[in-house]
Amino acid sequence: MKTTGANAESVICGYPWNPDHKDPKLDQFREAFRKRFNAEPDTYAAHAYDGMNMLIWATQVAGLNRAKIRDVLAYRTKPWPGVTHDIPFGAALDDLGEVFLAKFENGSWHYHSREDLNIPRGYIPARDRVNRATGAIDPMNPPPQK
Repeated sequence: MKTTGANAESVICGYPWNPDHKDPKLDQFREAFRKRFNAEPDTYAAHAYDGMNMLIWATQVAGLNRAKIRDVLAYRTKPWPGVTHDIPFGAALDDLGEVFLAKFENGSWHYHSREDLNIPRGYIPARDRVNRATGAIDPMNPPPQK
């Protein structure tokens, strides 16, 4: 914002979370981060914190075995309670959590959810880890050409 100055007014961009949301976990993280690093945590710090805590938890549950750690994460059915938000996973272990629009107004960022903007959420299929297709193509039985 130092470079753009007043030209940044009304800039809109996608943002992976709402850093202004009220959550005791986020407040505790911010306080500990400020105390240790004497700075405000940015989005990368918050996401790294969530990711590392998830990995530590999976390692504690599975032990020091990469395949078991992956399975513990892959078969988790509840969203991960992160400081950025509760993180639900898709079948490919991607984050299906809310995405926000950030708008720079009056010298600060304001974050808007789909709900705030009345944007309907698309269909998200249930995560079936047992009966889903592998996605592999059988070379002896290829799919029909379109």
